[in-house]
Amino acid sequence: MKKTAFGWLLSRASAVVLVAGLAVHFFANHFERPDASEHGVVMMRLSHPGWMAFYAVFLLAIIYHAAYGLWGIALEYLKKERVLSAVKSALIILSAIMVIAGVWILSDTQMLLASPPAPCYKCHKAGSAAGAIPSGRALRIFQ
Repeated sequence: MKKTAFGWLLSRASAVVLVAGLAVHFFANHFERPDASEHGVVMMRLSHPGWMAFYAVFLLAIIYHAAYGLWGIALEYLKKERVLSAVKSALIILSAIMVIAGVWILSDTQMLLASPPAPCYKCHKAGSAAGAIPSGRALRIFQ
């Protein structure tokens, strides 16, 4: 299989992952339960290895699909080889940075569960029960 054909096929496969992933993501975060998008519930969900793997694959599919699409646009409109080379390098570097940042954020979830941060006083009034973030121990009860 040619290199360009493999990239095209991978782009289509990532589109399938995106459609399925968006359906799962929206159901889990918006329809599963009334408080599904609250911080504590999201952290509880991300503490499960299955959800962690799901979001890692989802992240990779999003980044690949976006970069491949932008590369296709660049090929369509840019004609100079030097500019195309610079755009390709920029897309690779930006994609790598986004993968590293996304994986770091996902892996940081485990650390947050071990020692949860202080309540967010920008979102909640000081001293209110709604502003308290459940501890890792409280989150593990729901698993």
